[in-house]
Amino acid sequence: MCLFKWFCCFRNRRLRRELLKFLNQNVEITTRNGTIQGRLVRVGKDFAEVREASGNIVLIPFENFVSIRKI
Repeated sequence: MCLFKWFCCFRNRRLRRELLKFLNQNVEITTRNGTIQGRLVRVGKDFAEVREASGNIVLIPFENFVSIRKI
């Protein structure tokens, strides 16, 4: 297995475990492209799903995550 792929899998598992602590809570997620606010409604294998106040659904790939905080 490629070392890079192994590192990404490890990072994704760790990030997923942390994100699950915020499931069904209002959060602010900072990504490489900006900030998203809303309710964290789903945590997939390599992405998070956030429902914004407007009702829009935003899928955020783990590789774009910078930080998350409860609001």
